[in-house]
Amino acid sequence: MPPLPPSQILVLGMHHAGTSIVANLTMRMGANGGTLEGMLLHPSNPLKYWERADVVGLDEERLAAGVDAAAARYTMPDWVAYGFDATKVHSSAEAKGVVAKLNAQRPWVTKDPRMSLVASEWVELLDAPACVIVHREPLSIANSMMIYSHNVSLAEWSSVYESYYTNAMRACAGVRAAPPPPAAPPH
Repeated sequence: MPPLPPSQILVLGMHHAGTSIVANLTMRMGANGGTLEGMLLHPSNPLKYWERADVVGLDEERLAAGVDAAAARYTMPDWVAYGFDATKVHSSAEAKGVVAKLNAQRPWVTKDPRMSLVASEWVELLDAPACVIVHREPLSIANSMMIYSHNVSLAEWSSVYESYYTNAMRACAGVRAAPPPPAAPPH
């Protein structure tokens, strides 16, 4: 049996990189993202977030379990997961349940910047994944993130950026691309 074409879209990237816009556009093009009631939306900015509450909850729980003691040296928002170490893979029954719910309405899309750190764990649960990694220049993101923690340098925010993208790229390295269309017959 040939492999399934990608129908499970993970939008990955650092906070403030544009993942919300990409996820929202993907949903508007027809990918199922879930119901509005299940989304984390920001009423004053309708283009912000577009994250499933169940996915974010699972990612936050997983990240909290993997943050090391070195993270205590900075006052940084928990949602950044500074100091996260993905030394163990966690495939919870809850995550499998979310994937099963999404699989009922393919193609689907989900996004959570935190997912960049644990994307390898989500990819293991998928049978037809596609990764969309949203890039924004690192210093622009670091500058944007400075409002959340004034005792963290641009260099440290750049380190966080590197961690997000390194983990996302490693997780997606083995994800196969959609097969090319069949070649036209010779004339």
